[in-house]
Amino acid sequence: MNSLEEIAYFNWAGLGPALPEVRAAMAAIEFEFERRGWLSQEGLAFFDEQLWKCRRAVGEMLGVTDEKTIALTQNTSEAINIVLQGLKKHLKLVITTDQEHPSAELSLKLLADDGVNVKIVPFTNTETYVECLKKEVESEHGLIFLSHVSYKNGAELPIQEVAKLAHEKGWKVFVDGAQAVGQLSVRVHDLGVDFYAFSGHKWLFGPMGTGALWIKRDIIPTIHSIQAGWRSKGSSDDASRFEIGTTNIALAAGLTEAARLANPNELARRSKISRDLKSRIYQYLSGHREIKILSHSESPTGILSFQRLGADHLKLAKRAFAEYSVVIKPIVPPEFPESLRVSFSFLNTISEIDRLTKCLHDIFFNDF
Repeated sequence: MNSLEEIAYFNWAGLGPALPEVRAAMAAIEFEFERRGWLSQEGLAFFDEQLWKCRRAVGEMLGVTDEKTIALTQNTSEAINIVLQGLKKHLKLVITTDQEHPSAELSLKLLADDGVNVKIVPFTNTETYVECLKKEVESEHGLIFLSHVSYKNGAELPIQEVAKLAHEKGWKVFVDGAQAVGQLSVRVHDLGVDFYAFSGHKWLFGPMGTGALWIKRDIIPTIHSIQAGWRSKGSSDDASRFEIGTTNIALAAGLTEAARLANPNELARRSKISRDLKSRIYQYLSGHREIKILSHSESPTGILSFQRLGADHLKLAKRAFAEYSVVIKPIVPPEFPESLRVSFSFLNTISEIDRLTKCLHDIFFNDF
């Protein structure tokens, strides 16, 4: 990852560069598509083939054998809107958490503006959250929307428990997997959910502009299409009808390769490295009373969030980059709680960890 040689990068939860194998796959497909005459008859067949290959690869990664339940998207945000807007006329109540990404919050606000009741049940721990949900789902049916992994602090939310409770009461469950896919081994049928979405550009190290949406087969026909194009003429029970126009199949090939690389053994290897690196900084910060750590040390992710009491966290993040070439994510109002998020990847090096430690020491402790 030589483009980052001068930078110590710790915002993998926001965006990760495409792996070399992914870039090679993209270049090969782009060349082959041109060789076949782009949208000639042969080129068009090749175009369709690459999209189906991508859906199959995504399905295999998610433990799904029916590729017709997969829609390719540009990112998680697009997938969220496909479902929320497509179900809007059927929805009266949506329950969510206080751990959702601003993109999801804005999508839910659109529903609320159209008269859908959106309730936030704060997530503190599994037992408390599930008990609070039990009270909310006793009345009318609706949708529970929650992240698999919190973008704020890396906590894994209790998806299986929520799905079991929801289905007992006739509710459906949408899971935002943007921070989970590539960090955790995800099997949607084991989770028991109805919708699952993710992006390719975070922990999968696929290309920007890629993602996917899985929908339980029997629900697909109930979702109203909110947009249309020449590729949206599929049957009502095929999720690919939510893909609307000419797309970049080089990007699809990149996502195919990223999904192929993300086998369980490789994910376990990557995860161990990122958690070990996170543990080093966790231990360093936990020795300082001025720091409040917002992430749990046992979290299975590479995300670590913390606060410096009395600090301007945006200013600190800017200083980290300007003075140390260290990239960390500030979470600032209207996001809550205000904090810094450091996310670790198997691509980080020990020398980068040392630079991060010095950066934190200088701007957190020497200058206060």
